[in-house]
Amino acid sequence: MDIKSAISQALATAKVAGVRYAPAYPPENIGDYFPCLVGYTTGGAWNTITSDFNQCLFNIILELHVARQGDLPHEVEKAMGYSDSIPAALLADQTLNDTVSHFESVSYTFGVLDYGDTKTLGFKFILEGVKIH
Repeated sequence: MDIKSAISQALATAKVAGVRYAPAYPPENIGDYFPCLVGYTTGGAWNTITSDFNQCLFNIILELHVARQGDLPHEVEKAMGYSDSIPAALLADQTLNDTVSHFESVSYTFGVLDYGDTKTLGFKFILEGVKIH
């Protein structure tokens, strides 16, 4: 498998109830499709295990964007509903439907996110140490 397949499956796995939009590739803008989930990689590392075997470990970023509409308490409450459901869905399928061997962990940050010119609120989930078959 490849990174593209792993990201696509991570998005499908993380698209829990309530997420309206999770495109295969990050779009130019996310319009009115909130909550929205976008995925990409930030890089990784190729390691030489033996003279004829290399291994790649990389990270997948999944950003959950919730619209900012001037009601911060409501927006935070809505976003926090995903704080457990998305990591739980990912951790329940650590092979991402057999597109990867495994991933090591899911970390996250929460707060204001930027998507192009749009300010949103949400989570940046990081699947760390993703290993391709």
